[in-house]
Amino acid sequence: MRVLHVSDEYRTNPLSLTPGGSTVNVEYYSGNTFSYNKIKFPPAYMARVSPYDIIHGNVKRIYIDGEEINLKQFINQVKKYIK
Repeated sequence: MRVLHVSDEYRTNPLSLTPGGSTVNVEYYSGNTFSYNKIKFPPAYMARVSPYDIIHGNVKRIYIDGEEINLKQFINQVKKYIK
């Protein structure tokens, strides 16, 4: 498994640059994992970062602060944020 830590220089939301929040790891079926830190609102953030990957089944697992979350529940939360 390859973990790609997304650095601050690639972040567009100012909240992602301030200390605090959660670390979200998104594990894809491709074998890649993307790690995002300083996430204040994980469902809203993931709805912006990779909503269709999540909804269309490309995401294998999601961890928030090291704890695996219920993917079906998370998908329902993400759908609320998609416009």
